[in-house]
Amino acid sequence: DINSPGGGFKWNNNKSSITFSGDYSGGDETYVSTTFDPDDYNLNEGFTVSFWIRPDAFPSSTAFALGRMPQNSERFRFGAYTSTKGWTAVGSKRARGWDHGMEVGNWYHWVTTYSGNSGGKELKTYINDDLKNDVTATWSSTTAAGNGQDLFLGAENGTSTYTNGWHCGLDEVAIFDEVKDLDSLRVVHNGIEPKDVSK
Repeated sequence: DINSPGGGFKWNNNKSSITFSGDYSGGDETYVSTTFDPDDYNLNEGFTVSFWIRPDAFPSSTAFALGRMPQNSERFRFGAYTSTKGWTAVGSKRARGWDHGMEVGNWYHWVTTYSGNSGGKELKTYINDDLKNDVTATWSSTTAAGNGQDLFLGAENGTSTYTNGWHCGLDEVAIFDEVKDLDSLRVVHNGIEPKDVSK
């Protein structure tokens, strides 16, 4: 239960990664449509998103490991802007010029935290514990509970549903409604990579 102490909303595939095609031009798109709506949990007040990502290709422009955007002020998406630049977007803030340092075929532990308005509006992204992005973001309010937009894994749930798919592997996606200390998430990282049984 995301509302319980230490709780979180988490997906995994029995410790086996899910691979996405990232292809939405030929009708072979793959993604997971969840019923998780960030608005239902007031994540604008603070959150932590943690997941393992294995880029299998980099986009020419924009691909998301997970995301949704019902409108420009309601962004909640995480991914790559180019082969070298990352993309983190929360509320009305798009941070898409930071160096992600990832290579095709390797697994990386991605953590993004947002302190919320009362916490200084700090939006930070770490990859393998290295701080890659540190900006101020504004996500002042959410839509009414139940009237927002659910989250996609492997792509973005945009204004026309599936957009910006990423050819990647994804595992151990966890979302918390508080800022977690990296030490509390390190047990997930700590040199243990997800098991890929798709090959």
